[in-house]
Order: sequence, then C-alpha cells, then structure tokens
Amino acid sequence: MSGGFFNNVNQQINVNAAASSSNDWRLLLPDEERKANVGMLFKLFELMKNTFTTNQRFIASKRWEDEAYNKANSKEEYQQSISTKMQHV
Repeated sequence: MSGGFFNNVNQQINVNAAASSSNDWRLLLPDEERKANVGMLFKLFELMKNTFTTNQRFIASKRWEDEAYNKANSKEEYQQSISTKMQHV
C-alpha cells in the first residue's frame, strides 16, 4: 500500500488550515451556511421585532450577515459575529 491516500488527506487538512487562518476561509464557507445564518437572523427579527415588514426583516438580516462575512478574518470570527448579532436582536 502506498501512502497516497494519507498524503492527500494531509494536503487537504493543510489547505483547510491555511484557508481558515487567512481571508481564503471564505472560499470554504458554503453558501448554504450563509443562507442559514440569514434565515436565523430573519426568524429572530420575526419573533422579536414584529413591527418590521417581511422585506425589512430580510434586508436587515442580509445586511448583518454581509457585515459579519466581510469584516471577519476567519470562520470562527464570522460565527462569533453572527452569534453576537443574534444576542442583540
């Protein structure tokens, strides 16, 4: 048996580690995760800020997610920012 499989796994781990520690972390963040975060923020606005229209809730949710995404230097920072925003709703 060759070490090819394990070499490929290690290469992938190294790619993931490098991406998570730089601005390239965004390349590994699935759109589905971003959409899920927008959805959670939207739901929180729906539950807590019932004076907002549906459109206002969506715009605010998307704006907050975009802000977290663009300002974060890592996925962990992005997730922390989303969490903090949810606590402020």
